[in-house]
Amino acid sequence: MDLSVIIVSYNVKNCLRLCLETVLIALRDISSEIIVVDNNSEDGSAEMVSKFYPEAALIRNETNKGFSAACNQGLHSSTGRYVLILNPDTMVPPFAFTSFISFMEEHEAAGAAGPRLTDKGGRFLPESKRGFPGPAAAVFRFSRLYWFFPDSEIINRYYMGHIGEHETAVVDAVTGAFLFMRREAAEKAGFFDERYFLFGEDIDICMQISAAGYEVWYYPEVTVTHFKGRSGSMTTYRGIANFYRSMHIFIEKNLRRDYIFPVRMLFHAGVIAAFLLSVVIRTPAVAVRNMNR
Repeated sequence: MDLSVIIVSYNVKNCLRLCLETVLIALRDISSEIIVVDNNSEDGSAEMVSKFYPEAALIRNETNKGFSAACNQGLHSSTGRYVLILNPDTMVPPFAFTSFISFMEEHEAAGAAGPRLTDKGGRFLPESKRGFPGPAAAVFRFSRLYWFFPDSEIINRYYMGHIGEHETAVVDAVTGAFLFMRREAAEKAGFFDERYFLFGEDIDICMQISAAGYEVWYYPEVTVTHFKGRSGSMTTYRGIANFYRSMHIFIEKNLRRDYIFPVRMLFHAGVIAAFLLSVVIRTPAVAVRNMNR
């Protein structure tokens, strides 16, 4: 089998249905399988998949296991030479999968690749290509200084600003909204680290794929629409907490060898400060959201 498409879903039934429609079109003439892992949705997502998409294998979790663990469930159940982690709030063009398979066949060192992502208005999403987080990149990212130097390799390192939006290139990481991987590379990376409940797992696995000797590519010949925020929200306290918890995990796992304990403690303190500031800034929006439920 050539391709396994793995979609982790949680309470996004309408987005998931639209996503599956575009996936089925893009999978025509490809030896493939679709695996939907439902993280205990309460909106009837699993029932919808079972009723309208019997060709998709459905894994129904009795609890929300988190994104990383659910991805691993799908990966362990899959058989494709290539595996795609795809967010349910995406729309893929008809040629997306054949184009990525051809690209990976032509680039044998490529372990993972990601497309050019746009939002529903067609605006480019800079997280399509990213650099590994480090002290300087974090400061420039959270201070928003990168806004003033969008093309800088140093100041906009996090979004790899020196690489053009339409330039195919090797990057540090691509987004988990559409993460196309060579199976052997994903296996050597150890699949996803399940300590990440949500956020950070995509950068982490890209780092492990690179450490295993593979390249990670940004491939903008394919553009995918991402209805950003529908499947992973930063508009709730839990979402904010998950994001900053993931940053702590990343620091201890991936920066431990390069920085001594006191320096890492400064990183952790910075994360805590950023978390508290984020809560303060987002409190009015979260309150309004909760009132409108």
